[in-house]
Amino acid sequence: MQWIEVCIKTTSQAIELVGERLTMLGFDSFIMDDQDEFHEFLENNKQYWDYVDEDLRQEMQGRSRITFYLEAGDEGFAKLGEVRIALEELKKTRDDCGTLLMTLDDLEDADWENNWKQYYKPMEIGDRLLVVPEWLREDPKVRAGLAAGRVALVLDPGLTFGTGSHATT
Repeated sequence: MQWIEVCIKTTSQAIELVGERLTMLGFDSFIMDDQDEFHEFLENNKQYWDYVDEDLRQEMQGRSRITFYLEAGDEGFAKLGEVRIALEELKKTRDDCGTLLMTLDDLEDADWENNWKQYYKPMEIGDRLLVVPEWLREDPKVRAGLAAGRVALVLDPGLTFGTGSHATT
């Protein structure tokens, strides 16, 4: 299935208003990225980390946007037309909404729930240990490592134990 990612650029002052308009059009799921909310979160929680990525801070500077997804097809494009009309009406009545620039991007359907697993492979630690993601237990590389005298430590990365790549593991 094909999807359309739609991003609407707005301002911190109007992001809630744009979200309300989308809700009135029947959208019940969208992502709000608000620079003011992000900076407020950083300020209120700085005691919990040693380092905040400056690139991320810079990336969020001036960013207030709403992102949502539509199925590519007649119904999705019709809904996109409704959004466009609603944004034009909003622009006529408010001057604090920013550009309300709408950008579109095509996306292929994917197994979002499991795609991250492709990045975790069996990992040799020292001379004898082989850290193995749970879903690769039967992988030929794992069998070869066990045949070579390695001991398998099977982990489920992403849950409570992590990936096995950190030194404390």
